[in-house]
Formats: sequence, structure tokens, C-alpha cells
Amino acid sequence: LVSESKWQPPVRQCREQHRRMEVTIVDSGDLPEGTIISFHTGTVRRHAQVQNGKAIGVTGIGTEPVRVDLMAEIGSHTFDVKEGQDVYEVPIGKEETSLKLQIR
Repeated sequence: LVSESKWQPPVRQCREQHRRMEVTIVDSGDLPEGTIISFHTGTVRRHAQVQNGKAIGVTGIGTEPVRVDLMAEIGSHTFDVKEGQDVYEVPIGKEETSLKLQIR
């Protein structure tokens, strides 16, 4: 009689650098609506919309310095990519800001 054993791979211990922490925005001050917050620690980057009281899960906090970036929309523009054209002048926002993009 052969006993059936259900082999399972060994459980890996969660390393400190992979620990998931929660960051909660307590007060966002007067940031514009739609602002995006970005956390960067080690090789991990996490983006979320700024919202008071919202918990954001970020892996790796506590093992390396944390960089916080705030991003707000300057403007947007939708354009069609045309066959035979590879450079586009793209107007962005109200202050006549534009980008020149090459698409190959």
C-alpha cells in the first residue's frame, strides 16, 4: 500500500524588503482635484489618486528611502496617428504648451 502524500512546496518567508505597508493620506491640503501621488522605494513604484482617508498599499516601505512625487494634469490632447507621418506637434493645456513627438 502506497500512501498518497500531497507534496507542497516550502512556504517562503516574507522578506522585510517585500513587506506591504499602507500609507493613508491624512490631509492633502489644497492640492488640485485629480492630483496623482507616486511612491517610489527601491524598485517599487505605486501610483494613486490623492484622496483624504484613502489607504494605499505600497510594498517595500521601511527598508529604503521613500520618494513621493505629486503629479497634476497640465492638459491633454487626442490626435490620430497618420500613415506616412512620424512627427506630430501636440498642443497641451490652456497656456499654448506643446510637445513635438516622433512616433515610429
